[in-house]
Amino acid sequence: MASDTEDELPSDLFQEPADYYPPEKPATFASYELVSGETLDLRLVGGNPLWGHMLWNAGKVTARYLEEHAEQLVKDKDVLELGAGAGLPSLVCQRRGARK
Repeated sequence: MASDTEDELPSDLFQEPADYYPPEKPATFASYELVSGETLDLRLVGGNPLWGHMLWNAGKVTARYLEEHAEQLVKDKDVLELGAGAGLPSLVCQRRGARK
């Protein structure tokens, strides 16, 4: 049975104040141009350079290599990218004919 004091407890007892968390940073965007001239526009996440808010040079180099050697490495193959950031190499593989 509920007591009268339970009915009087504030409903927001465990609620953080509105300004408790810092404001969310705006999204960062980057573009990557394929050899074919098509442009991929990527929405990057995070605000720390270690968390993928930049399009990493290693991702660009890997994507370019996969694109240039797509017939041997990508076309009609399953691709699994283990990494972080925007997933640029995976997106390039999809554009160049990977099955999955």
